[in-house]
Amino acid sequence: EGIDSEIAKSLAAYMAVSGSLTECNLRDNNLGTEGWCAIFGALRDSPQNKIAKWELSSQDIKVKIAKSLAAYMAVSRSLSQINLSDNKLGSEGAKALAPAIRDSHSLT
Repeated sequence: EGIDSEIAKSLAAYMAVSGSLTECNLRDNNLGTEGWCAIFGALRDSPQNKIAKWELSSQDIKVKIAKSLAAYMAVSRSLSQINLSDNKLGSEGAKALAPAIRDSHSLT
């Protein structure tokens, strides 16, 4: 409700440098494709990223966001749990995520 794509871009900048954030739940907001891609892009490029748990259920995650998420997951050393239930990944989104999930050294 309170976080839109513009605020998400600012949040992404903070998340990229925060070494203390270990869990994230941004449910019930309107981040949109642009906001989610900004967050996952910033985390992908951040050596300080320590997020271990993501609650991403019911976030209207579609293909473009799934591809950005997959790029982040492919390099994350800390991500151990992720909930993607009730999204609209479709087969293309699932295909984008599959290698990142398969090759992850931290997901449990």
